[in-house]
Amino acid sequence: MEKDPFAQLIIWHQEDEHEKIVDNIMKIPQSDRDYDTVSLLARAMNNLERYDEALQQLLTIANLYRMNSCFKQPTNSGNDVEKTEKEGIRDEKRKRTRDTSNSNERNQ
Repeated sequence: MEKDPFAQLIIWHQEDEHEKIVDNIMKIPQSDRDYDTVSLLARAMNNLERYDEALQQLLTIANLYRMNSCFKQPTNSGNDVEKTEKEGIRDEKRKRTRDTSNSNERNQ
């Protein structure tokens, strides 16, 4: 067994020992689980086809994200990949217009 508990969880995942992952992480109080630990738990539950439980674990991460001020929404400056919803819609409309124009040119 690995000295580093997180490394052991990774090894168990590679060995398809998902039940061991779930059993060991569930021993950790929920308030002490970090993002990576909850992610591994959800992945193990998913691999065990415990989909509802996996989803609940992922929702705890989403709730932490909403409540934690350390997680900031990306800004739309510089080379940021994320766009605001409005920009995404505008870009999608441009693409459709461009696709329609190209299709009409090919049909003529």
